[in-house]
Amino acid sequence: MLEQIQQMIAARLRACVNRRWLAIVLLLCVGLVQGCGASLPPRVVPFNEGEYLPYVKPGNAALTGEVDAPRLSQGAETGTRCEEAVLVPVTRYSTEWFEREVLKGEPLSEPDARSRAYERRVPVKGASHFHFYNLAPGTYYVACRMTSSRWYMDRKRPTMFARPGWIYATVKVNPGEQLVVRLAPGNGERQTINQ
Repeated sequence: MLEQIQQMIAARLRACVNRRWLAIVLLLCVGLVQGCGASLPPRVVPFNEGEYLPYVKPGNAALTGEVDAPRLSQGAETGTRCEEAVLVPVTRYSTEWFEREVLKGEPLSEPDARSRAYERRVPVKGASHFHFYNLAPGTYYVACRMTSSRWYMDRKRPTMFARPGWIYATVKVNPGEQLVVRLAPGNGERQTINQ
């Protein structure tokens, strides 16, 4: 009988110790997650709605695009793709996002909620095509964040193919214009073809 009581007490003590360690681990994890979210650098350029006024009314221009996926040196597909194309008017506020996050890969804090009204996002469909309609005349950044889901052999070990970053272009749209843009990795030059 005494042995059963000792075993029961020992089991309860182990359970208390395990719960205490679990609580400590959970608190550490919560602290790390909160610390990660707080470490995003702030935006420097203030949002100026006046710069966005030319883009308020819909226009009659359109932009059609195609995303070229990068390939390995042997020509094999990498599994890298773009799921969503983003189109934003070129302003001082959006240029900060473009230069810091798109070009330099620096994640920024959340944008001003008012800027979302001028940002367009569309899924990249089928053969990596996207379309934006009813564009007001002006200059825009069009960009796709590349994601990867494939592995390849790198010096006898499997490696996740990760070409970080974005592919992008800067396009100028005139009234009634129908532009075609091809986004390809490795070149951020403006590539537009008038139809």
